[in-house]
Amino acid sequence: MKQWSDRKKMVESPLINGYVFVKPEPLQRDAVLKVQGALQYVRYNGGDAIIRDIEIEALKSIETKGYYVEAQEGTLFKAGDKAIIQAGPFKGLQGTVTQTLGRTLYTLVISGIDYSLSVQVPAEVLEKEK
Repeated sequence: MKQWSDRKKMVESPLINGYVFVKPEPLQRDAVLKVQGALQYVRYNGGDAIIRDIEIEALKSIETKGYYVEAQEGTLFKAGDKAIIQAGPFKGLQGTVTQTLGRTLYTLVISGIDYSLSVQVPAEVLEKEK
């Protein structure tokens, strides 16, 4: 159910907006990117992100059984996780997650020469340290 200021309406939307899952043969890989609207493959750890068949089946099951799902994009962090800030004025700094504020904002402690700086950053600029 989607609500506007003047009305409510039942609408259908994709489970994961903006993604199309494909399983091309190696020779078909480039052809996929020629489809209008296709921008790039999702990358993970330097290669194409691979979605296992069991994960695709789980997504299909969620959809067919009518469960309410709200997507949470990005990596979820927990206290103690090491992270690297990927964008903004603190880009490149490493820190330790000390507090999670919902699923979209985290507090990191960045330690330096005899000092610690606590900064709140959005999830989309963080990457887990390997």
